[in-house]
Amino acid sequence: MNLPDIHIQDHYRSDRNNLIQDFYVPCLSQTTSYSRAVGYFSSTSIVSISQGLAALIEAGGKMRLVASPRLSSEDIKSIGKGLKQKEEVVSKAIVKEFEAVVKDRLTCLSWLLSKEVLEIKLAVANNADEPGLYHEKFAILADANDNKITFIGSVNETKQGLIDNFENI
Repeated sequence: MNLPDIHIQDHYRSDRNNLIQDFYVPCLSQTTSYSRAVGYFSSTSIVSISQGLAALIEAGGKMRLVASPRLSSEDIKSIGKGLKQKEEVVSKAIVKEFEAVVKDRLTCLSWLLSKEVLEIKLAVANNADEPGLYHEKFAILADANDNKITFIGSVNETKQGLIDNFENI
């Protein structure tokens, strides 16, 4: 199966759809490249989309993320750890264990970075005198045959955005 084989609706709303089960998991399960831009990122999102992310990892896929630099201190530490210890962090974890490992979101974040499955870039304002928040939200998903799905919407890459908030994509 590839991205064109998935039934994709034109619009998803969190009051009518389960954004994770109806959209993210089916799409990520067929994806080898997930490029995402959000105002906010939290490692809590990794737990929320773990089922689809596990399939992306198993397929040798990559996730690229651009987010504002407003991160939790825990995530900052885990990102630093993952970038500094690419081969040492959670080396025993394999794709089949990924969903179990994901319960520890910070270890999982470090592992994703250390294995170069996830690349994070922070978007900072050019004008330091009047810094604004990078807040656009879009994504591009691609499969092994370079079929693509793109979306825009209000949802951030956080558990709250994916599960708790009223959002649309």
